[in-house]
Amino acid sequence: MQAWEETAAQLENAISAHHNICMDLERRFIDACPIDPQRVASKIDRQLESFHTLLTQRLAESRSSTSRTRNRLVSKVYCLPQEILARIFWFTVRGVHSEEDAVPMNDAIIRIYRALYRMTSVCSVWRNAGLIHGTLWSLIPVLPEPSNPYFLVDNATRNCLDRAGAELHLAADLGDFLHPTIREVLSSQGARLRTVNIRASELSVIQKAFTLLADNSVPGFITGLSIWLDCSDSFVPPPPLAEDFIFYEDTSRQAALELIANSLYVLRLRTVNLYMSNLSFENLVKLRLQDLVLGHKTACHGLLRALASASQLCDLEIISVIAWTSGDGNGGGEGEEADQVPNQSKLPIKLPCLRRLFLEDLYANVTGTILRSIIPGPYSLVLSITDKFQFIKKRHGTSFCGVNHLKNGAYGHNVDTVMMGSHFPMTMSETNLTPVLSAVPTATTLYIDGQYVSRASFWQMTRTADGNDGRSDLPKFREVHISRCRIESVEDPSSFKNMISSHPIQKFTMGGLLTQGDRETIGFDEPDERVADLTDWFEATVPEFVVDNLHVNVWFETDVWQLW
Repeated sequence: MQAWEETAAQLENAISAHHNICMDLERRFIDACPIDPQRVASKIDRQLESFHTLLTQRLAESRSSTSRTRNRLVSKVYCLPQEILARIFWFTVRGVHSEEDAVPMNDAIIRIYRALYRMTSVCSVWRNAGLIHGTLWSLIPVLPEPSNPYFLVDNATRNCLDRAGAELHLAADLGDFLHPTIREVLSSQGARLRTVNIRASELSVIQKAFTLLADNSVPGFITGLSIWLDCSDSFVPPPPLAEDFIFYEDTSRQAALELIANSLYVLRLRTVNLYMSNLSFENLVKLRLQDLVLGHKTACHGLLRALASASQLCDLEIISVIAWTSGDGNGGGEGEEADQVPNQSKLPIKLPCLRRLFLEDLYANVTGTILRSIIPGPYSLVLSITDKFQFIKKRHGTSFCGVNHLKNGAYGHNVDTVMMGSHFPMTMSETNLTPVLSAVPTATTLYIDGQYVSRASFWQMTRTADGNDGRSDLPKFREVHISRCRIESVEDPSSFKNMISSHPIQKFTMGGLLTQGDRETIGFDEPDERVADLTDWFEATVPEFVVDNLHVNVWFETDVWQLW
């Protein structure tokens, strides 16, 4: 420190002396021209050229170095070890979006790396801490350019590979083309892959990618696998053929894929078929099956046998999975066979660690089969009902069965949450909600999203002490959440108030618009006296009342393919 002070004083004196000489030289040459002006000018030129390198640049570097030293002394963040700073970065990067928000995979990747690059651009200390800790760069993105889906962001992918640590998390949006970049990652880095999330629009792309994965990964190392075949077909396809699966059954690559699956903690499959009869899910914690066509109900046996091994499973989500019963669907029979549990060993299934069972957009026969195949327990059971709940799926059509299948399937289970979103039958005003909700008498939470809720709908949801209209059998809701709804309550909100008063509601979240037919629409956040009167009544009646026109429950956003 003393040497720094002494050299600073010497530098100040030298600069002051040099400044005085320069000023004196200028005055002398103004009064008299030198004998050889060109020779003097050349000397000045050489001095000016070297001045920047010898003085200006080094002085600037010295000042920057001194400033960094000062900042480290006065700022506590500079006193943190780089490991702690990198850990803070990790939590910041991973927290760029809430788990309660449905963020598409590509958007989540962009958010994560935007936050990471911003933090590493703050200063050299932060940059060094970010660059040397590989876990911050372990997410390997393979994304198409918006302007050209065949050109991937190679630089970003390669930078992450260079900086990442021993474990990699691959997130690839492949479209209909297996780019050389993803081939290289799967081939040369397959042994480092910890989780894999692949989205593609062609099954052949997924098959090629998983051929490379099966050949190059380390059995037991991959813990997360997410696959989405993002095809545009909106019709229900025929039952899957052998060539519709990722690998043919009884092949070496299918055996390799089974080894991968046996070590998984998380498995998400969407619109893609995988032979499951020989899989063991003993380590699985989360399973999500979405938009799958299993075919005849006997095709469920392999899935159910695999689920029987999932003793650690905590979260099970089954969404828009189709299986059909025998018959052509031209009749209107009840189709009781649809609900019968297959005569297979290990059924019904006991899932001792299960915390949540989420069923959405299922035909009555599928809902019944699943609920009859899983032993009731203390887990949360969520039913998200769509227009399929009153129909049995047949090979060539459907047959109407009413709400009895829902009631029979739910019997014995503690269905605690019912959700009715935009795919609930037509509009709520055209459906008798009383028998639908009475089919799940144990429910305590109701979610309604994207609906037109008429006064008749509120009347059907109003619980009574007795009567012959079935409303005395309605569940006792303790929470009601309404989002993105149009509510017929501008002129006469009495039916709305009566519904709320008839249940022991402790929490009520309201989001949407008040309407009076097509004549008037008022937002809950608008300065209207009628809205104020209604919200004042809610606040006085419900212990926890919130107006929220922005938030939508993430369970209504299952169409969004997320990163994790």
